[in-house]
Amino acid sequence: MTLKQAAPGQDRRLISLFMAGDRDGVEALVAEQRKVSTCFDWCITQGMHITGTHSPYECLTSLSQHSLDGILKDLRQDVLLTEGEDDHLFPVDRMYQIMRELVCARSVTARMFTAREGAEHHCQVGNSALAREEVMRWLARFHPGMDRGLTETLAG
Repeated sequence: MTLKQAAPGQDRRLISLFMAGDRDGVEALVAEQRKVSTCFDWCITQGMHITGTHSPYECLTSLSQHSLDGILKDLRQDVLLTEGEDDHLFPVDRMYQIMRELVCARSVTARMFTAREGAEHHCQVGNSALAREEVMRWLARFHPGMDRGLTETLAG
């Protein structure tokens, strides 16, 4: 996801340096890219925050240990996928790829948020209330009685 924000060609360079274990090279390239892209800078800063790491290299190392590869096919519960049509971190087709891999899920619900709704960005920034309402509606399908609270909340 972070690589999407790197300058053209620098994503492949960063992967090469990382795969070679070149910590200094990774740190230098990340520092360079952070200066030219506030979004890349945010991605690295946020990545270090959520992984509890203290350097970009440590962050990338931690993130590289997390993958959905080979896992989605085994999920057997109900799944809700949400995506913004202009998400700056994930390509829109990622949601459809995940949907195709959820072959054993009990149910799969996908919701694409749009610019018209003001929720097209990552985590539906701009209209997060709409995303929360969508999650609550989805949960209410599986937990009878929850819909009453949702109706009261939305009316309130």
